[in-house]
Amino acid sequence: MKNKITCIGILFLFIPVLLSADLEPRHYEPLGNFSIIPPAGWNVTEYPGLKFHIFMGLNPDGFIPNLVFVDENFSGNMNAYIEANMQSLIFFVPDFVTLSRSSFITDSGISGEQIHINNTQHGNFLRQIFYFFLIEDGRYLVITATVPEFAAEDYIPIFDACIRTFEFIN
Repeated sequence: MKNKITCIGILFLFIPVLLSADLEPRHYEPLGNFSIIPPAGWNVTEYPGLKFHIFMGLNPDGFIPNLVFVDENFSGNMNAYIEANMQSLIFFVPDFVTLSRSSFITDSGISGEQIHINNTQHGNFLRQIFYFFLIEDGRYLVITATVPEFAAEDYIPIFDACIRTFEFIN
């Protein structure tokens, strides 16, 4: 009987650890001072010319859904930074259509802005979601989620769930 009580006692010691465990491995980007949990089953890989790893999903009909992370220095506030990004987007993707813009908060309490757009790139009709974060005064992070438009409704909850896990590591 004493052994059963000891086993049950030990089990209760581990419950807080089990409840706080991440469901997927957390990915850390020390150079960006952030971490995030990638979508289940996605590849985390380096990409030539980018500072941070990218996340790559499964391939629906020839296009790989992905999340790309880019940080940038900018002297204005968040709204000015977003507006500058949207103006530069006109140069690279002139046919884009803004679908929505809204605020969000991660599970760790970090606030950001997101913009959903449609556009065509290399013959692919895409949905892109830009998630904007202020890292520190004068420095921003944009996480760009890209998926074919026909699969957008399936992937938006996956992207949003991933973004909610975003945390600063310092």
